[in-house]
Amino acid sequence: MEPIPSHPIFNANIIKLLEITDKIRQEHFERFDKQKLIFEKILYKIFLKALNDSSIKAIEQVSTSFINESTMIEAYQQAYQIIFKKHGAKAVKTVNFKREAPQITVGFGSTLFKQKVRDYLNRTAGERIKSVTDNTKDQVKKLFEKYEFTGARNIASKITREIKTINRTRALLIARTESLTAMNYVSHVSAVQEGVTSKAWLHTIGRSKNYREAHLAVSDKPIGIKDKWTLNGLSMQYPGDPNGGAINNCNCRCSILYGYEGATPARQGNIFGNFIARLLLGLVVD
Repeated sequence: MEPIPSHPIFNANIIKLLEITDKIRQEHFERFDKQKLIFEKILYKIFLKALNDSSIKAIEQVSTSFINESTMIEAYQQAYQIIFKKHGAKAVKTVNFKREAPQITVGFGSTLFKQKVRDYLNRTAGERIKSVTDNTKDQVKKLFEKYEFTGARNIASKITREIKTINRTRALLIARTESLTAMNYVSHVSAVQEGVTSKAWLHTIGRSKNYREAHLAVSDKPIGIKDKWTLNGLSMQYPGDPNGGAINNCNCRCSILYGYEGATPARQGNIFGNFIARLLLGLVVD
């Protein structure tokens, strides 16, 4: 195993790394995939509804001006609230702490929490939301042009059927990508908050016929917790990091295996409560 690159805030002498064995890899991915599949199913329904609501309204009104970002913002916010809430309680498992998940004590129905999640999404997912919205407009516009649509009911039914088929594929892709992004983000923030000092990218080689060579190249090589990988020319802290763009994130299934500082006791307190407090204060990891 390669040593962790030197970093001024780390003391390599007290860093304990988990040896990345086939067993550890398998157990990690089984746990991660099981949770991710649950989120994908939930998010698929959320995004499919948002896409269909926007598309059908545009078809009914014969105008793509009824397709706007507000619908997708609400869908993204709902999706991230679910993952922040549910995965936050399980994040300790993804960072390999051998203790039970803490109890959640933060109210998720508060207006403040929802607004902060919205602010976070505007910072990190603004371009993706705009892209999804613009793509929806383009898809509907193409169907309008294909059928020279001016409002005829029978043609509207054909367009509706076609756009629903298109939206099912798009909703699945969005759900997969956003599930990975949100889950790895929560795990990363939790790991940093708890004093974890190292991480290793785990590639999905052998689990998919389609894979990215750049992701395979960095797999299983531990680096410092705040260090970044350069993948396809873009700097990333974890799989799904928005900074990695579509070239790295679309349909990615990679994950992170975290090491920890063995000589230092785990910090006391609620790991997820700390995460939420940092979110509310706008102090999330860059």
